[in-house]
Amino acid sequence: MDVDGPMSWPRWWKVVILLNVSFYSFMGNFYAAGVTPLFQYIVVDLNCTVEEASWLASYTVLTLGLSNLATDFITYHIGIRQAILSTMALFTGAIIWSAAAQSYGSLMASRLVGGLAGGIIEALGPLIVTQIFPVEELGRALVVYMAFLAAGSTIGPVITGFIASGTGSWRWCFGIMAIATGVNLISTVLMLPETSSMRPPQDTTHAETIDDDKVTQKTIEHAESSDISTAHRQREIWLCRSFFWRYHSPRPNQTWYKLFLEPFKMLLVPPVLLCVLMYGWTVGCSTVSSIVFSAAYAAPPHLWDAQQIGLISLAALVALIIGSPIGGNLADYLTMRASRRNGVHTPEGRLVLVGLSFLVAPTGLILIGLAISKNLSWVAIALGLGMLAFAVSTASSILLNYCVDCFAEHSGQIGVLVNVMKNVLGTILSFFAVDWYLERGTFKIPPASQKFQDWPQFSGFMKPCRFEGDIQNLEVIGTIPKEIHGTFYRVMPDPALPPYIDNDPWFNGDGSVSAFYINDGVCDYKQRYVQTEKFQKERSARKALMGKYRNKYTDAIEFQIRTTSNTNVVYHNGKLLACKEDGLPYAMDPLTLETIGYWDFEGQVQSMTFTAHPKFDPTTKEMVCFGYEARGDGTPDICYYVADAKGKITETVWLWFRSPNAFPGHLSNAYENEQGSIIVDLPMCDKNAFFWWPDKHGRAPKPEEITTHMKRFIIDPKSNDMELPVPELLLAKQGEFPRIDDRVAMRDYSHVFLNVFDPTLPMNIPAIAPVMGGGGPLFNAIGHFNVKTREYSHFFPGPTSLVQEPIFFPRSSQAPEGDGYVMVLVNQYETMASDLAIIDTVDMSNPVAIVKLPVRLRPGLHGNWVDASDMDK
Repeated sequence: MDVDGPMSWPRWWKVVILLNVSFYSFMGNFYAAGVTPLFQYIVVDLNCTVEEASWLASYTVLTLGLSNLATDFITYHIGIRQAILSTMALFTGAIIWSAAAQSYGSLMASRLVGGLAGGIIEALGPLIVTQIFPVEELGRALVVYMAFLAAGSTIGPVITGFIASGTGSWRWCFGIMAIATGVNLISTVLMLPETSSMRPPQDTTHAETIDDDKVTQKTIEHAESSDISTAHRQREIWLCRSFFWRYHSPRPNQTWYKLFLEPFKMLLVPPVLLCVLMYGWTVGCSTVSSIVFSAAYAAPPHLWDAQQIGLISLAALVALIIGSPIGGNLADYLTMRASRRNGVHTPEGRLVLVGLSFLVAPTGLILIGLAISKNLSWVAIALGLGMLAFAVSTASSILLNYCVDCFAEHSGQIGVLVNVMKNVLGTILSFFAVDWYLERGTFKIPPASQKFQDWPQFSGFMKPCRFEGDIQNLEVIGTIPKEIHGTFYRVMPDPALPPYIDNDPWFNGDGSVSAFYINDGVCDYKQRYVQTEKFQKERSARKALMGKYRNKYTDAIEFQIRTTSNTNVVYHNGKLLACKEDGLPYAMDPLTLETIGYWDFEGQVQSMTFTAHPKFDPTTKEMVCFGYEARGDGTPDICYYVADAKGKITETVWLWFRSPNAFPGHLSNAYENEQGSIIVDLPMCDKNAFFWWPDKHGRAPKPEEITTHMKRFIIDPKSNDMELPVPELLLAKQGEFPRIDDRVAMRDYSHVFLNVFDPTLPMNIPAIAPVMGGGGPLFNAIGHFNVKTREYSHFFPGPTSLVQEPIFFPRSSQAPEGDGYVMVLVNQYETMASDLAIIDTVDMSNPVAIVKLPVRLRPGLHGNWVDASDMDK
């Protein structure tokens, strides 16, 4: 052995080299796998799909593996040290680029560069270990290296999940990675000399090249001098091997294609082939298991978030810690014992442990499969993932140790083969695992049905309407006042196709917009579906494709935009905006009701969601709006916007929001009084009004148990008490969907019109109950309430009718507050058709006109009146 070669260096130095190289391998896999919890943030920030975000991980894993193929070529020309330092510098720059990327394409490019730079160390790691550690320490050193390599993809998602949750930004994750890699680079510059002991060609004697004879000669001279210490000799070795300008390989005249093909010759050696296949199989199974587990446990009934999914990786980390001494110390001990017994070095001594691990890995796979298919405890998943990780740290590591022990001069080529197989197989599986699981696994998309299920919410008056069309000159009973000129728009959730999984009557139905255009006493009617992504894809497929509300994991295909735009329709800046709380609105032409497209205010709105209940300043025509869960499902952010009359966003605020559970109803009005207090009027419900969605314990109130009353909060903004005050009861009658004169929005007001349920009014329940369907609200009157005088009157449509949400518009722009007309759709259960009642607020008891529809309109949520004078502006 060369007395000054890497084998003779001090143990502490070799350990530092091992830790530097191992940490670099850790960071490469951390960079590749750590992006997975960040998908929801990247989708929002860079406007890409979830599938595109997943490619950021898959392609990085692929480039990590393929870069190994260039290892021989690079080290042949510049040596091991320079190869590591140059790629580590490039890797650090790529991470910084990732942190600063402003587009999806830029982020993808940075990660491809990072993968190509960060993957070469995976082939050089085993080579360096064999160069600096003797046989009796080889197993332990390789297990340390392999543990770091595996830990990168194991705990990387845990770390990034916590960083992103704590900072609210995916960019900080890459920033912290860059800092860690930068420190690693500095340490490697200082502590990693050239480990190769190869001699330059005989005719090369340049002083700046690596020359082992020169180092040896210097050492002999130094040894003869009593004043030169061992530390000084090591300093000379460090300087000579660390700082040189040219590197000469002892393998002259090697062409690039020979260097490329050199590793593949080792596949003809049976132990190497077995090692490559075993390593690729165990790591590939770990990859596919993690991907399928993430998809399965993010879906019902588990609904795990990103942090919970990331934390399960700790089970694999524990298994790596347990398995490392077995694959390292114990394997080394068995090798040395066999060598002593046989009198010759016997690397086969460690192979006795491989058989046990071959049994552990398949058992872990079976356990994971059973746990997912039978919805077993997460402990079973953790145990299964741990068993796979244990196999990686024992069987795979032992086989790799055996190969590099037997073929030390080819350890670099063996590392290339192992890592190419591991990463390429992992990439292939990551592309197909979830699709395969959804198609063949435990979650099956039910077969498409052409018939709506026999559920109450899809029967009687709640039966889906499923039509589009125009009707001119609707029949009118009474006289529509000539002064009424404008359009009443409303939207209803109306499933165009039978759903295959969800059964709620409100949230997943396709948005269908009605327009009642009134002029000169005549009413024309138009009905159109909002052409959402869901509606278009399902109509093309002729079957339902979307699963549960706000649960993308139950969809038959991936949707970029899941909203159905079925909650409200408002007019702003020449467009109708069909809104729903779980996405941005779709814009529609107010005259034709043709869909313009998904509307992000020409790129100004960055939130993923938009309120279905925007408010308008009556003077400036500004639209005050917000989006909750603004960065994606489950995020705590609320993004508040103000858009001027021309659609320009003038103010944007991001808030981190927490609030106790409550069930407030729709806002009546809110304003600041003369004393500086904030007045908030709204219905308050004492129970879960969405009774069709039980709580996590399966509890849900019966519809008849739910009560909701108009209440007033008086909030002192100067108070130090952060608790809301006890509200004042305004109206004891059960009511919802309050509407006011919009000219006094956000100002002191008097009049409110709302749906009420009045049990004192006569109702023919035997006639209504069999045909009303399920899920529809039981409101039998429209109330007119003065919040100042507490005067109350109502419109009652009759004992076999119920009412939908009312709207109010003034008689003229100069009319006093509350002087005008109320419009409301009336459900006529005797005829199973809908009427549009027009009521003069001077006398709420009798409508001035009833517009008869020859069709039935399913109960909707919200609508608005747009005066012709406003539409012309």
